[in-house]
Order: sequence, then C-alpha cells, then structure tokens
Amino acid sequence: MTHGPPYGFGDVVVANNTSVGDKELLKRILEVKPKYHLFGHIHEGYGKYEHDGVTFLNCSTNTHSLNPTNAPF
Repeated sequence: MTHGPPYGFGDVVVANNTSVGDKELLKRILEVKPKYHLFGHIHEGYGKYEHDGVTFLNCSTNTHSLNPTNAPF
C-alpha cells in the first residue's frame, strides 16, 4: 500500500492527460509481485487495473471534484 500510484496504473491527471505515477515504484512492485497494490492520491484514476498477476486498486473515494462518491473496494 502506498499513497501515490505506480506509473501507468490509475495515475492519469485529466487536466493535462499525463501519467504522474512513480516508475521506480512500478518496477519494485513487479519485482515483488504482490497479489494487490492499493493506493489513492490521483482521484480521477479511481479503479481496478490488472497487470502481470498484480491487481492495482486506486481506492480514492473522492472524485476529481472532491465529491465522496466512488464506491469502496
């Protein structure tokens, strides 16, 4: 579990359509291969993503406009 996202998973900022996730974090996650990696911070990246046996969950309950409407996982 981390505060911010790994690169390429739930990390796109809508305002400029840019991935802001951490590339080193992604590298380490794919080395360790946990079943789940949970994070938030980029509200508009909310959702479930799967890659190489890892389920990535952006668990932000707030939307981009800070409305607490995203369902918990």
